[in-house]
Amino acid sequence: MIFTFFLLSLFPHLLEGLHIQPSSPEPYRTIDALSRRSLITSAVAAATTTIVSPAHAVTTVECLTDLPPLLPDKIRLFLCRHGETEYNRLGLVQGARVDVDLNSLGELQAARLGQALSLSAEHPPLFVHSPLKRARQTASIAAAQYTNTNRRPKLKVLTDIAEVDFGSTMDGGKVISNKLSMAATYEAWALGDLDAKMTADGESLRQVLERISRSLYQLQKLTTSRSVVVVSHSSFLKLFLATCQDANILDMRNVLKIGNCCVNVVDIPTAKNNILTEITPASPVLGSPFSKAPSDYSLLLPQSNIVRLNEQRHLIGVKDELIK
Repeated sequence: MIFTFFLLSLFPHLLEGLHIQPSSPEPYRTIDALSRRSLITSAVAAATTTIVSPAHAVTTVECLTDLPPLLPDKIRLFLCRHGETEYNRLGLVQGARVDVDLNSLGELQAARLGQALSLSAEHPPLFVHSPLKRARQTASIAAAQYTNTNRRPKLKVLTDIAEVDFGSTMDGGKVISNKLSMAATYEAWALGDLDAKMTADGESLRQVLERISRSLYQLQKLTTSRSVVVVSHSSFLKLFLATCQDANILDMRNVLKIGNCCVNVVDIPTAKNNILTEITPASPVLGSPFSKAPSDYSLLLPQSNIVRLNEQRHLIGVKDELIK
């Protein structure tokens, strides 16, 4: 059931991005659970744009030049994950309490990210980043690649886009050793358990959702140019995207991989033309129709549209550069 909600909410946008028109809703009602997961996986894989039709194919750092035009009443968010760190390379848990530098590959990834952003039609003049060093360094290196414009982008810290706080006993441990605990928490979150945490002193889903809401409103107010780069973290971005699209959290976590320095593009309304959407226990992101969230829970967010997920073509060959 949860896969159906995810598919219905996300699939039309993916088809639009691939220039395919959906035909009949009939297949959604006849496929079994295994087919649903396979179809979702294919849809998300298509949205990463690593496979593109020849007519719309672009290469490496030009990968953001084929985005659809930004509508006059929208703000475009370029949601990016930070570059690689040694914690990433070694498979260690890296939550809000771990503050480490980018490694050499991460620095190269950040430079490629900046090159791609500088070639986009929007030329985002503002880069906001989390308070953690890996996000700040990624934003700084990426902004420095704007050599083809007159003004270098401004950098600004946004506390609410920091990584999820997994708790003191999980941060720094091996990812493989904490997989079961993490999976159990995400399953609870996917059923609307707002107060579930990874560990006793970790962050609850309720707290993360509040941060997502605040960050969306802050992003509306921060930019007058109608485009902004947001450098954040994997777990936070997955929850952010699931909430924006009102898609089941577990589906988003299991199917969508947020790679280092990937780009996710989301359009939200301007503050002047704000259109709100309400998250309640009846929403797929909180596990409807089996949600455990309190019946009176409500969260208002600016309505958003996912334009592209997990763009990574700008990173093709970046590891080869490191070897050289």
